[in-house]
Amino acid sequence: MAAARKTFLDGLLYFFNVIFALLLLGSYLAYYVPSSVTTVFSIIALGYPVWFFANLAFAIYWLIRFKTKVFLPIVVISLGYMHVGRLYQFGGAEKVVANDQKLKVMSFNVRLFNQYDWIDDHTIETQIVNLIKDENPDVLMLQEYKKTDKATAKSLGFSYSSFKPNRNGQYGLAIFSKFKIEKSEAIIIENDSSYNNQFQYADIVWKKKPIRFINVHLASIGLEYSDYELLENPDTEDQEKLEKGIKSIANNLSNAFKRREVQIQSVVHEIQTSPNPVVLAGDFNDVPQSFVYHEIDNELEDSFTESGQGFGKTYVKSPVPLRIDYIFHSENLHALNFRHIKRELSDHYPVTADLEWRL
Repeated sequence: MAAARKTFLDGLLYFFNVIFALLLLGSYLAYYVPSSVTTVFSIIALGYPVWFFANLAFAIYWLIRFKTKVFLPIVVISLGYMHVGRLYQFGGAEKVVANDQKLKVMSFNVRLFNQYDWIDDHTIETQIVNLIKDENPDVLMLQEYKKTDKATAKSLGFSYSSFKPNRNGQYGLAIFSKFKIEKSEAIIIENDSSYNNQFQYADIVWKKKPIRFINVHLASIGLEYSDYELLENPDTEDQEKLEKGIKSIANNLSNAFKRREVQIQSVVHEIQTSPNPVVLAGDFNDVPQSFVYHEIDNELEDSFTESGQGFGKTYVKSPVPLRIDYIFHSENLHALNFRHIKRELSDHYPVTADLEWRL
């Protein structure tokens, strides 16, 4: 009887292992399959950390039990080995570089400095300003930036700045620099009528060499507070309301994935036609298993995988370590000391990296 129960339990666990293995494989496909073809894999990829750790747990369980079933999770994890380093980095200690030999870059979605009191703290703007001053970056790239008396170029400690407001003219993208901005422009994304249908660039000369800094804020997933509430506390008693809510969430996610695919093509074109090496940073609203990441991964290097440590989580609200904010760079440059700063001053964590010219 005991043997029969154990066999039944193993069979049940293996059934769930197969399900999680298929979900992990689906998240891998998101990297290659455009959202214009299907958004199913893109949605599955949002759960990559869950699918990965579930398969890892099964692998450990089957290994302890000396079961050949261990080969399923091991093989599936191995097929996506490249994604593991995009989730977690076994980085070393911080590398000390002379200030005159490094260019410190910081990117942060400041969420309008908490203008609408999403966080119950009226000192958020002051805290953000103080954080920027403490970090003291050479180039600062902000998303959802709104001009205020506290957050001007001068008050933040920068000599040069470029602000590109979105369609309503109230807030948008901003680049601040301690070095002269030679040229700056906003690129309007065709076939996109949304409020954030542009990105910006600024050409900055550092150590006698020009670098094009591209600041982006790609389409958000468009979920409302009620959607997050539904995901966290689904009302299983009201099936009609639950189904309607899930369909709405799936529709918003699908639309956002498709919009980002269009947007990233414009960004890739700018990278490919840039006369200078590129640093690309901002809020991409998409994970490293996505087609959006794949398109940039073909062009630039990821500062996190090059010099990060631990999990790279940048989205505060997520219960799993979602990384959706990045600092990419051309191969002419080398990244050191990538960090995500765990200060809950927005719905995103700020990220920083030190860059140096590659010898």
